[in-house]
Amino acid sequence: MRQLARALLTCLALVARAPAAQDAEVQVVLDKALRALGGEARLARLQAATWKGTVTVHGLGKPVVYTGDWTVQPPEQVRVVATSAVNGKKVERLMVVNGDKGWVRQDGVTQTLEGPKLAEEKERLYAAWVDTVSPLTGPDFDLGLLGDARIGKRTTIGIRVACAGHRDVELYFDKASGLPVRSTTRRKDPRTGKETSQEVFYDDYKDFDGVKRATRITVKVNRRTTVEGVITDFKPRKKLDESAFAKPR
Repeated sequence: MRQLARALLTCLALVARAPAAQDAEVQVVLDKALRALGGEARLARLQAATWKGTVTVHGLGKPVVYTGDWTVQPPEQVRVVATSAVNGKKVERLMVVNGDKGWVRQDGVTQTLEGPKLAEEKERLYAAWVDTVSPLTGPDFDLGLLGDARIGKRTTIGIRVACAGHRDVELYFDKASGLPVRSTTRRKDPRTGKETSQEVFYDDYKDFDGVKRATRITVKVNRRTTVEGVITDFKPRKKLDESAFAKPR
């Protein structure tokens, strides 16, 4: 009986230690990532960003190339102006999300984003915010260790990020550099409600005013490349004026 009691106590002790040990490992991964990206203090002071870039969209026949300007103040505000040429004609699309409101303007017509379309844009903005790593030190996130994974030539370690009201995000970091390499989550078609797997790959990090930012981004849906993006002129910001997220006129 004494041996059985000791065995049970040992098992209970191991169970009790496991979450604490995992929490410590998660913290080590986060600390290394924050240092690699510019340091927690610097990142905390920079709550927004603007950048330019090009985006190549696949899956619609011939690839379509857009040039764009992004103005982002996560987790609830984004403004994107994207321009392309379709059959020799310039096409410009402006999208704004400002909390529980959103709009799309194209061909001189502004439409309200609402329902599933707005919800999906907000969820994408949330996932991109998680991928910056800096908010993960806050109390709203439940973090769990996923272990090692091989991504391309890199050995990575993953963390699952859970937050009430949002889909889980799995974020993998290069074990050597600490930088984010891949983010995996679910996306939902606003028209059908069908969910698919989405992976975002981050590469070619560069320094912008003391902050590291991936300048090459690849998006895969169900393992098929759908978007390839290149970021230029990235500028970290302390705060952006609310007028940047006003309804398009």
